[in-house]
Amino acid sequence: MGTTRDDVVVESSATRLISIESNTTLQNFTLQPTSGHLPEFGVFSYYQSAQTVWGLRLKGSLINLASVGSSDVNVWDTYMSDNGGSPSADPNVWITDSTDMEFPWGAVYGEVYHPWGGGDGEIAAYNSTNVRIYGTQVIDSGASAIYLVNCDSCSVENATLLRAAGWGLDVVQGSDNFTAINNLVQQSQYGGSVFDQLYQTGGTYTGNTFIGNNTGGNANCNAINVAGNPAALTLSGNTATPAPLTCVY
Repeated sequence: MGTTRDDVVVESSATRLISIESNTTLQNFTLQPTSGHLPEFGVFSYYQSAQTVWGLRLKGSLINLASVGSSDVNVWDTYMSDNGGSPSADPNVWITDSTDMEFPWGAVYGEVYHPWGGGDGEIAAYNSTNVRIYGTQVIDSGASAIYLVNCDSCSVENATLLRAAGWGLDVVQGSDNFTAINNLVQQSQYGGSVFDQLYQTGGTYTGNTFIGNNTGGNANCNAINVAGNPAALTLSGNTATPAPLTCVY
């Protein structure tokens, strides 16, 4: 539409502001509800494929972007904020039963209505495969910054995760072959990351920086909290301030 995301503003009073179909590109506009309206979803993809959301600003929905059963979805350089408003956790991004999704660049700003620890992360993926997040900023999450539940071969790379009210990287319940590379995770309330080694395999952490996490003073460590055996993870070039790099959760 516009030259930048701020040139054109699209407003709607629909429950789902945009239901995106296969082989569609949305580019360079702001999407928000009409005044006083709280929609369920901003951009909603339901069992579709080959979709690109590029250079948008999504704001003001319970969940700003959702993918249910879709594949080959690219969310490029998109900014999301002002989500939430229900009495339960409302992530900015909700992914379930989806495959081959990319989230390069952009930024996700946390929940403003009900900030609490636990529950869904600002980017939450369930029962999905090959979700790739890189170069993205996730700031002031109302829960964990990135929450992966049974998300196989999913990865987070070159991301900046700041001040999450839960974990920075929350990787649980069968998320096999997870990879975290060159991320900065700082000032998360629970700890930099939790990895459920008892129920998943193949965790790799390379070149990540964990600074000042566990701000809640819990019985966790700053960096990688492992449910199971920390020695089962592949670790290389990570730094933790304060130490240790890993602990049993």
